[in-house]
Amino acid sequence: MIGTFCCGTLVLIGDHIQNIPVMIVIFSFALGCSGLSQISIWTSVQDLTRGQTGLVAGWTTFWGNAASGIAPIVMVYIVRMTGSWSTALLLPFVAGLIGSVCCSATHPERPIEGPVEGA
Repeated sequence: MIGTFCCGTLVLIGDHIQNIPVMIVIFSFALGCSGLSQISIWTSVQDLTRGQTGLVAGWTTFWGNAASGIAPIVMVYIVRMTGSWSTALLLPFVAGLIGSVCCSATHPERPIEGPVEGA
């Protein structure tokens, strides 16, 4: 949850940095936070869907890849409409904010399908 929010926030911060080496460092940290959030997503998938982990992991991969393909296209349209990359970079921030809210609403000790018998 924190990694997802930090990733989006660092992208917004990096957009306003004028010094190129500092900007690269900020965006690198944002990418690192993205990796941390992926770890928590996969562990949450396993904890929340114990009996259906394969199915949910497949859908998680599918939608993650779909978003990876669609987001750059949407960002280009936003830049064309507004003329501003700052506005387009709100998209990863909003996605990170939504992801953080969704993750905070889950509890890994309460699986979706109920408690596992004999565990």
